[in-house]
Amino acid sequence: MTAATDRVSQAGGVPHRLTDLLDIPRLQSLLDSLYLASRIPSAIIDTDGMVHAGAGWQDACTKFHRVNALTNAQCVESDRYIGMHLCDANPSVRYGCPRGLVDAATPIVVEGAHIGSVFTGQLFLAPPDLGFYRAQSAMYGFDEAAYMAAIEKVPVITEQELQAHLAFLAHLTGIFAEMGLNRLRERETAK
Repeated sequence: MTAATDRVSQAGGVPHRLTDLLDIPRLQSLLDSLYLASRIPSAIIDTDGMVHAGAGWQDACTKFHRVNALTNAQCVESDRYIGMHLCDANPSVRYGCPRGLVDAATPIVVEGAHIGSVFTGQLFLAPPDLGFYRAQSAMYGFDEAAYMAAIEKVPVITEQELQAHLAFLAHLTGIFAEMGLNRLRERETAK
């Protein structure tokens, strides 16, 4: 058990997980709609690393970087870095992977306890150098045409857009989690 899961909110002495507090199918629908409106990928992940809702995952990562053993090792390192630095997030933590894509996360905190995180990522903060990605394609044996098409679909946003997106999702998810906690307490009191 990690320090993050040790500090999970409690109601009635029983630790609560993200899934205890959030309506995951409705949250998934919200993320799908937000992705259609913004084209910015997002995910809600608990403190154990389980993805509960996500939208907009990029083919460059899911069909290329995460499939190749060498590049996947660096993807895992990116995940670890973000996970290890969430407690230092102010208000978020960001990581640029060796492939040039950016992931960021903001903790979801309920009553001072970190119960999960909002992730935004697999995006660029500046237009990509396509020559770099052609070279990556050759280096790792990716189908160049398919890989380049995937790279060209990755959203390019500003730092300010990234921070605004993260803040919105973290606040909204935090509100939902607080509402869920209140519902659980009401049920326990009614017993």
